[in-house]
Amino acid sequence: MFLKSINQRTGQAKWHPSFLFCLTLCITACVPRSNHPFLEEGSADASEVLEYLNDVLATDPDNNNAIYQKAQIQIEQGELASALETIDKALKIDFTNKDYFFLRGKITASLNEYEESVLAFKKAEALGNNSYELYELLSKSYLAAGRPYESREVVNRLLILDDCSEAHTLAGETLL
Repeated sequence: MFLKSINQRTGQAKWHPSFLFCLTLCITACVPRSNHPFLEEGSADASEVLEYLNDVLATDPDNNNAIYQKAQIQIEQGELASALETIDKALKIDFTNKDYFFLRGKITASLNEYEESVLAFKKAEALGNNSYELYELLSKSYLAAGRPYESREVVNRLLILDDCSEAHTLAGETLL
Protein backbone atom coordinates (compact mmCIF):
# COMPACT_ATOMS: atom_id res chain seq x y z
CA MET A 1 0.00 0.00 0.00
CA PHE A 2 2.68 2.49 -1.04
CA LEU A 3 0.22 4.55 -3.09
CA LYS A 4 -2.31 5.04 -0.33
CA SER A 5 -2.07 5.33 3.39
CA ILE A 6 -4.89 4.66 5.82
CA ASN A 7 -5.78 7.18 8.45
CA GLN A 8 -5.70 5.25 11.74
CA ARG A 9 -8.37 7.40 13.34
CA THR A 10 -10.96 7.53 10.54
CA GLY A 11 -10.01 4.44 8.58
CA GLN A 12 -10.08 6.39 5.31
CA ALA A 13 -7.49 5.85 2.64
CA LYS A 14 -5.64 8.85 1.25
CA TRP A 15 -2.91 9.22 -1.32
CA HIS A 16 0.60 9.01 0.05
CA PRO A 17 2.41 12.41 -0.19
CA SER A 18 5.45 10.95 -1.97
CA PHE A 19 3.19 9.41 -4.63
CA LEU A 20 1.48 12.76 -5.20
CA PHE A 21 4.88 14.44 -5.52
CA CYS A 22 6.05 11.84 -8.08
CA LEU A 23 2.80 12.16 -10.02
CA THR A 24 3.10 15.95 -10.12
CA LEU A 25 6.72 15.71 -11.21
CA CYS A 26 5.85 13.29 -14.02
CA ILE A 27 2.98 15.42 -15.29
CA THR A 28 4.96 18.65 -15.32
CA ALA A 29 7.90 16.95 -17.02
CA CYS A 30 5.62 15.82 -19.85
CA VAL A 31 4.24 19.27 -20.64
CA PRO A 32 5.73 20.46 -23.93
CA ARG A 33 7.74 23.66 -23.75
CA SER A 34 7.64 25.84 -26.85
CA ASN A 35 11.10 27.34 -26.27
CA HIS A 36 12.92 24.02 -26.19
CA PRO A 37 13.78 21.78 -29.13
CA PHE A 38 11.00 19.36 -29.95
CA LEU A 39 13.43 16.68 -30.94
CA GLU A 40 16.10 15.80 -28.44
CA GLU A 41 18.60 13.13 -29.27
CA GLY A 42 16.92 9.74 -29.14
CA SER A 43 13.73 11.06 -27.55
CA ALA A 44 11.27 10.63 -30.43
CA ASP A 45 10.94 9.54 -34.01
CA ALA A 46 11.43 12.42 -36.44
CA SER A 47 8.24 11.56 -38.35
CA GLU A 48 6.22 11.72 -35.11
CA VAL A 49 7.70 15.08 -34.23
CA LEU A 50 7.05 16.34 -37.75
CA GLU A 51 3.43 15.24 -37.44
CA TYR A 52 3.16 17.06 -34.10
CA LEU A 53 4.69 20.22 -35.58
CA ASN A 54 2.26 20.09 -38.51
CA ASP A 55 -0.60 19.89 -35.99
CA VAL A 56 0.81 22.90 -34.12
CA LEU A 57 1.16 24.84 -37.37
CA ALA A 58 -2.38 23.94 -38.41
CA THR A 59 -3.69 25.81 -35.36
CA ASP A 60 -0.96 28.47 -35.23
CA PRO A 61 0.59 28.99 -38.68
CA ASP A 62 2.77 31.87 -37.45
CA ASN A 63 4.50 29.83 -34.73
CA ASN A 64 8.09 30.54 -35.73
CA ASN A 65 9.56 28.12 -33.23
CA ALA A 66 7.55 25.27 -34.74
CA ILE A 67 8.45 26.39 -38.27
CA TYR A 68 12.16 26.48 -37.38
CA GLN A 69 12.01 23.04 -35.74
CA LYS A 70 10.17 21.67 -38.77
CA ALA A 71 12.92 22.93 -41.09
CA GLN A 72 15.57 21.26 -38.91
CA ILE A 73 13.76 17.94 -39.06
CA GLN A 74 13.31 18.24 -42.82
CA ILE A 75 17.08 18.68 -43.09
CA GLU A 76 17.64 15.56 -40.98
CA GLN A 77 15.33 13.68 -43.33
CA GLY A 78 17.23 14.94 -46.39
CA GLU A 79 14.35 17.10 -47.62
CA LEU A 80 16.47 20.17 -48.33
CA ALA A 81 14.12 21.85 -50.82
CA SER A 82 11.23 21.54 -48.36
CA ALA A 83 13.43 22.78 -45.53
CA LEU A 84 14.35 25.84 -47.59
CA GLU A 85 10.66 26.64 -48.21
CA THR A 86 9.94 26.14 -44.52
CA ILE A 87 12.72 28.40 -43.25
CA ASP A 88 11.71 31.04 -45.80
CA LYS A 89 8.24 31.02 -44.19
CA ALA A 90 9.87 31.72 -40.82
CA LEU A 91 11.88 34.57 -42.35
CA LYS A 92 8.71 36.13 -43.79
CA ILE A 93 7.37 36.33 -40.24
CA ASP A 94 10.59 37.37 -38.51
CA PHE A 95 13.31 38.83 -40.73
CA THR A 96 15.56 39.66 -37.75
CA ASN A 97 16.39 36.21 -36.41
CA LYS A 98 20.05 35.27 -36.85
CA ASP A 99 19.32 31.56 -36.33
CA TYR A 100 16.87 31.50 -39.23
CA PHE A 101 19.42 33.09 -41.56
CA PHE A 102 22.14 30.74 -40.34
CA LEU A 103 19.93 27.73 -41.03
CA ARG A 104 19.03 29.14 -44.43
CA GLY A 105 22.72 29.49 -45.20
CA LYS A 106 23.37 25.88 -44.22
CA ILE A 107 20.50 24.67 -46.40
CA THR A 108 21.51 26.68 -49.47
CA ALA A 109 25.14 25.61 -49.08
CA SER A 110 23.98 21.98 -48.99
CA LEU A 111 22.04 22.66 -52.20
CA ASN A 112 25.24 24.09 -53.78
CA GLU A 113 23.65 27.54 -53.99
CA TYR A 114 26.76 29.25 -52.65
CA GLU A 115 25.88 32.85 -53.52
CA GLU A 116 22.59 32.42 -51.63
CA SER A 117 24.38 30.83 -48.68
CA VAL A 118 26.87 33.73 -48.59
CA LEU A 119 23.99 36.22 -48.41
CA ALA A 120 22.28 34.29 -45.63
CA PHE A 121 25.46 33.83 -43.60
CA LYS A 122 26.35 37.52 -43.97
CA LYS A 123 22.88 38.48 -42.73
CA ALA A 124 23.27 36.09 -39.76
CA GLU A 125 26.62 37.69 -38.96
CA ALA A 126 25.14 41.19 -39.22
CA LEU A 127 22.42 40.12 -36.77
CA GLY A 128 24.98 38.99 -34.21
CA ASN A 129 26.01 35.43 -34.99
CA ASN A 130 29.77 35.29 -34.69
CA SER A 131 30.27 31.58 -34.10
CA TYR A 132 33.18 29.62 -35.45
CA GLU A 133 30.75 27.48 -37.45
CA LEU A 134 29.30 30.54 -39.17
CA TYR A 135 32.73 31.79 -40.24
CA GLU A 136 33.81 28.33 -41.35
CA LEU A 137 30.70 27.83 -43.50
CA LEU A 138 30.81 31.38 -44.86
CA SER A 139 34.48 30.99 -45.78
CA LYS A 140 33.82 27.66 -47.50
CA SER A 141 30.82 29.13 -49.34
CA TYR A 142 32.97 31.97 -50.64
CA LEU A 143 35.59 29.45 -51.80
CA ALA A 144 32.96 27.29 -53.52
CA ALA A 145 31.56 30.41 -55.21
CA GLY A 146 35.02 31.19 -56.59
CA ARG A 147 35.66 34.15 -54.28
CA PRO A 148 38.90 33.29 -52.40
CA TYR A 149 39.71 36.85 -51.31
CA GLU A 150 36.40 37.24 -49.52
CA SER A 151 36.96 33.82 -47.95
CA ARG A 152 40.28 35.00 -46.57
CA GLU A 153 38.68 38.18 -45.19
CA VAL A 154 36.15 36.04 -43.30
CA VAL A 155 38.96 33.97 -41.80
CA ASN A 156 40.78 37.15 -40.78
CA ARG A 157 37.62 38.33 -38.94
CA LEU A 158 37.46 34.94 -37.23
CA LEU A 159 41.11 35.18 -36.17
CA ILE A 160 40.41 38.57 -34.59
CA LEU A 161 37.47 37.13 -32.64
CA ASP A 162 39.05 33.79 -31.74
CA ASP A 163 42.74 33.09 -32.27
CA CYS A 164 42.34 29.33 -31.95
CA SER A 165 44.05 26.48 -33.75
CA GLU A 166 40.88 25.65 -35.73
CA ALA A 167 40.83 29.19 -37.10
CA HIS A 168 44.45 28.88 -38.18
CA THR A 169 43.66 25.55 -39.88
CA LEU A 170 40.81 27.24 -41.73
CA ALA A 171 43.17 30.07 -42.69
CA GLY A 172 45.57 27.52 -44.13
CA GLU A 173 42.76 25.93 -46.17
CA THR A 174 41.83 29.27 -47.70
CA LEU A 175 45.43 29.89 -48.76
CA LEU A 176 45.58 26.59 -50.64
